[in-house]
Amino acid sequence: MPAGKIEHCYATGTINGYEYCGGIAGSNKSFGMTNEPQGWPDGTVNSCVALNKSVTQRYTPPHYVNDYKERVGRITGFAQIIQVGSSDCRNMSNNWGRSNMNVVYDGSNINCESNLKGRHGKNILEPGYHGAYSDSWWTTDPEGPKFSSTCWSVAKNRLPHLKTTTGAAFKQPQTPVVQ
Repeated sequence: MPAGKIEHCYATGTINGYEYCGGIAGSNKSFGMTNEPQGWPDGTVNSCVALNKSVTQRYTPPHYVNDYKERVGRITGFAQIIQVGSSDCRNMSNNWGRSNMNVVYDGSNINCESNLKGRHGKNILEPGYHGAYSDSWWTTDPEGPKFSSTCWSVAKNRLPHLKTTTGAAFKQPQTPVVQ
């Protein structure tokens, strides 16, 4: 099945899983079945921000024991790297991960490399996403995720709020929180 696209979103929840575990997506890889056409593209994950407290992979099936680090990440649990020795991933760009997020495999913390094109995203500290200049970081800062002000309401010292399809605010209050 053709893969999808995730763009301009953020997550704040705690993630617990068993195989592919990521703060935004479990995997951006298109896994074809034997009777599916070859060459379907992988999914894309662009301009996303993982603010999760933790991403934890609790169990890895025996055939994955030697490559567990490829199955858990701040942005996605699995992404196809561009070339051996690189941490850049296909179809991933401008993604950010909370710098103090706990990324855990079977009780052990994983070291997360800071990389805008990697499965862990680039490190972001709280003053960037939730501080005095957070409104510009989310939307107009060249170093930020460039969320659209058409879809998102931003202000200093808070996380973005999603707008309705007509661009209005939702009637119910939004109070997203970073744990």
